[in-house]
Amino acid sequence: MTLFNCLLWTTYGLPVVEAGRVLVSTINGTGAFLAALYIIPFLALSTRAAKVRTAMRTGVVLLLFATIVLVTFLAFHTPSARSSFLGICSVVVTVGMYASPLEVMLTVVRTRSVEFMPLLLSLSCFVNGLAWSAYGAYTMDIYILIPNGIGTLLGFTQLVLYGIYSRSDKSGAAVGADGSREQQKRRGGAGVWRRGGSDSTRHMLGSSNSLSLSKDAITPEEMVVEEEGDEEKGGVIRGMTGDMVGKENGEKMNGVAEEVTNGGEKERIEVRC
Repeated sequence: MTLFNCLLWTTYGLPVVEAGRVLVSTINGTGAFLAALYIIPFLALSTRAAKVRTAMRTGVVLLLFATIVLVTFLAFHTPSARSSFLGICSVVVTVGMYASPLEVMLTVVRTRSVEFMPLLLSLSCFVNGLAWSAYGAYTMDIYILIPNGIGTLLGFTQLVLYGIYSRSDKSGAAVGADGSREQQKRRGGAGVWRRGGSDSTRHMLGSSNSLSLSKDAITPEEMVVEEEGDEEKGGVIRGMTGDMVGKENGEKMNGVAEEVTNGGEKERIEVRC
């Protein structure tokens, strides 16, 4: 869509259509060149299916552009008529380009999250529309003013949505973190036991030297400890002492692992549930 838009505006600004729009032609010509630069590496590096799909879409865009150019110069013979025809075509494509994030905006409202609406993209949409709207107003060109005025409003709406729902994301993350901590306090949670410069993630309770145990996992002699990582796949706790009672009725378990063997290292840890 961006390539199509830039190609149309480049043609709209050519002196053979109507004089006095060199700025429009040069800026959008640069945009078309950059859009082509984005497409070429994508075609070279993407999967076969993506290449075929993108090549077909690009071919359709180029075919439509060529058709519009031919109609412009063969069917219209005055600068005013050519300018009006190309202007209308450009307005339609530009409004479509600016309206393409509408689905994302609806997703933001529905999910109350700005994860899929980057701030810089929304800001660039607003600034671009504002700049071209000012240029269209200055030159009294309604074909430039109308679509970019719509783009300015849509860009501003995106920024407003970002301001509203980015705070919702932050507050939601804070609530989630607090809820997670509270949940850990209630049921043991999870923690990291740091040993010898590496982190072995275990089911922990409270501090880094407390291990959460379930009823089914406990034996006085031996218990396999769940861990993550490629090198340390599991540990063994031996020599359990203390009260090992069930948790079905909310009773607590307390004890001390006299010896923890994992990777050849031995440590003493306290067990609380």
